[in-house]
Amino acid sequence: MHYTEAHALSIVAATNSISSAEHIIITSIDKTLKSLNADTKSTVNFFNKSSHPIVTVWLDYNGKPVKYSRIEPDGKYTQSTYVTHPWIAVEVDSGHCTLMLLNGWSVFFPQVSDTNVDITDPPQEPVLQDCLGLDYQSII
Repeated sequence: MHYTEAHALSIVAATNSISSAEHIIITSIDKTLKSLNADTKSTVNFFNKSSHPIVTVWLDYNGKPVKYSRIEPDGKYTQSTYVTHPWIAVEVDSGHCTLMLLNGWSVFFPQVSDTNVDITDPPQEPVLQDCLGLDYQSII
């Protein structure tokens, strides 16, 4: 199975969401959203276009969030990954955990070709109650 943005929409449809013509904003991650395999490599360049430090998070093969990098505002981080590996980004320095947008989406799926991903603030701030199970103190 290969994830697409349309598949991501169907996966998160049951979550608390606010949708517009261009974006889906989710306040929780469906536990069925997870990495599938490591067959096709990809490289992702994450660019933090927000005014907050953010943390990139990979959803592993069990759907467990795994912290990868902290990126300061206007910073960049390059990540080797695979096309079926979903990524999210959270902002944690404001005293709560906010899900950010990656190229306009709450969940990003790498493409076969190298991809640039702009991380931006959501139009509303969906606060994640338990920060997706991440150890909040270890990522701030």
